Amino acid sequence: MSATLTRRQYPSTPETGQIMLPLQSYTAWKVSLSILHAIAIGSTLYRLVHRFRIGRQWWDDYIAFLPLLLDPMYWMLTLVRFTHRVLDLTHTTQTFRVLNSFWLSLLPYLLIVWSTRVALALSLGRIFPVKHPARRWSYVLVGVMIVSCIASILVSNLTCTYTSPLLVLFEVTHCDTGVGGFLIQTIFLFVVNVFGDLLLVISPLIFFWRIKLPAGERRLILMVFSGSTLTLLAGVVVATIFLNKDVFPGVDYLLILEGLCNIEAAVSLFVCNLTVVSTCFYQAVRRLRNRPGPSAEETSVVTATQQPPSRTCTCVSDKTSSSEPISLTEISSYPSSMQSRYEEWTGPIHSEKSDTAL
Repeated sequence: MSATLTRRQYPSTPETGQIMLPLQSYTAWKVSLSILHAIAIGSTLYRLVHRFRIGRQWWDDYIAFLPLLLDPMYWMLTLVRFTHRVLDLTHTTQTFRVLNSFWLSLLPYLLIVWSTRVALALSLGRIFPVKHPARRWSYVLVGVMIVSCIASILVSNLTCTYTSPLLVLFEVTHCDTGVGGFLIQTIFLFVVNVFGDLLLVISPLIFFWRIKLPAGERRLILMVFSGSTLTLLAGVVVATIFLNKDVFPGVDYLLILEGLCNIEAAVSLFVCNLTVVSTCFYQAVRRLRNRPGPSAEETSVVTATQQPPSRTCTCVSDKTSSSEPISLTEISSYPSSMQSRYEEWTGPIHSEKSDTAL
């Protein structure tokens, strides 16, 4: 969502029939956002360390470096921006104006959200062999996400007039309006956000619908690639508050808007890592469930000859005879036993190997 939603003409008091949101706790917002960002950044670090350690990094992992670099900066800038409640935006410091500029507020948000969508589209593509229609469609999705990101940046700047080159978001003199008197910028960003998330939710459902997978694995895959519904919900909440004339956000509308944008950015980053994190967690739980409990005699023998503990989850499939680590996003590079299973699910495929076989 665009931070220039703040340019809708809010009256000093709510109109008759409007629902006014209460004053917000700045500390509660900062703590909540810090937890979300920490989880998102931690999951990204785990994903990249794991992929590079097993030598299976691909384009989706390289793209993940961009939001990993931007998200901590966006998080820190948000914490610095809201140190206290600002009641009069006409008398603010230069520092506050810079922190609320397009370059330090809206641009990082857009780059984080759309780069994570690009990474998720590539994660979908690497599951399938090189010439499979699903992989080709994933490249189309990547193109759509990149074009949407560029269009969002251009629309955010070209449809509004700012008082200075800083593009301070609460110093907009004029914005083009569309249906219902709402800003074209606002409507456009909401529509492209919903469109991008729906593509990332519907595409995996279509491609995995005809694949015969065990119930547990099917649920895992669909859950992972349906994670974009979380970012979709965040966008819907923003639209419900800032596109609803029956809701009056109050004096803390800047905090509410930026807080929800931070939530969407952090959730987007976490969701794009689910392909690795959830797979390792799922296989670790499955190994624990299948591990037989030792008897009392066996326990004493094992204790005497115990080996050093193994490393963290390497996503090794229990159903393969190969000791090579694999993950959810590398089906097409499985060893021959898994490749034959893949052919049973999707039909015969060509002999081309996946790009992920490094």
